[in-house]
Amino acid sequence: MAGYLKELYASGPETAIFDKPDGKKVNSLLLGTWLGVLEERADGWLKVITAGQDGWVHEKDTRDDFGLKVFFIDVGQGDSCLLECGNKRLLIDGGPGDNTLAYLKKFQYSYIPLKKGAKIHLDAVFITHFDEDHFKGIISILDDNDFTVGTIYHNGIARFATKNRPKKYDSALGETDGAEGTRTLLKTSFSSLSDAKKLVKGGGLLETFRKFLNSALRANHEKRLGSMRSLNSGDKYVPGFEGPDGLIMEVLGPLCAPDGFKWF
Repeated sequence: MAGYLKELYASGPETAIFDKPDGKKVNSLLLGTWLGVLEERADGWLKVITAGQDGWVHEKDTRDDFGLKVFFIDVGQGDSCLLECGNKRLLIDGGPGDNTLAYLKKFQYSYIPLKKGAKIHLDAVFITHFDEDHFKGIISILDDNDFTVGTIYHNGIARFATKNRPKKYDSALGETDGAEGTRTLLKTSFSSLSDAKKLVKGGGLLETFRKFLNSALRANHEKRLGSMRSLNSGDKYVPGFEGPDGLIMEVLGPLCAPDGFKWF
């Protein structure tokens, strides 16, 4: 395990790190902070690497999971939010630039020994919608070899160029059931990586959206992305962590009719 025996997490609101067992306090950690165990003693003391100064912590002050933590990442215009729940890492949106990438690599997970071949794993990435200030920042994460992603979840609504798109797509979101002003349904949707490949092959996509799909396909080919699928209103996502700190996420949109998305 990349130079340490196991992973644990700080269990108290302010978990003390000492320079030696029963020694001087040298660091104070917030609840859920990561601990990489380097050495275990029979009396319960653990030598750890962590955020800030490394040292010793007693096993009674540790836990096996990091509970629930929410981090709102400063991306300027747009949105990016990191959730840590149980032992899962979930990213919701990525902002318009590289702020999210920089935050994850240079701050939040800077303790991970990337130079030794370790990876920053995100169990799930959620893209609420394909406006650039919400999804463009995901591209640089998918292109970075230091990251792996379990599944990308999205709203299933593609984005096409304003001009030079296939004729059947009468809007920048795809094919609808009527002319502008009379549309009630959006009939075009996608879900999986195979769907993404078909969209790219068909052409006419919004350029940033095309780059995103290509990055996802490339990451999957390199075995750094497991899968992709859409979520719609009423769906539930369970991170796979059971217990008092469990989490269930319920999707509120988009709204779907039997033959397409409701048009707003």
